[in-house]
Amino acid sequence: MRFKTIHPTEHKRTVLEFRKDSFRVSFGDTSGFGEEAAYLYWLEKKVSEFPAGFVLIEDKGNFIGQLELSIRAYEGQKLDIFIYTI
Repeated sequence: MRFKTIHPTEHKRTVLEFRKDSFRVSFGDTSGFGEEAAYLYWLEKKVSEFPAGFVLIEDKGNFIGQLELSIRAYEGQKLDIFIYTI
């Protein structure tokens, strides 16, 4: 198994499918997903700021999941939030 930094342009189809799948699992459908272009813009920005925090998981030549790490403030404290999809 390998972790490969996401390149939103190169991995566009893959990251969109993983993101939509996370919406299906979490909310039952993808209606809350919104604009694909907006997600790709957000992802491009985040990857440029912290490339090691946005990776695809590859096993035997196939991408099997995606990991996104974001740091968000909660009541004045920073929290690490992980989103993991397989």
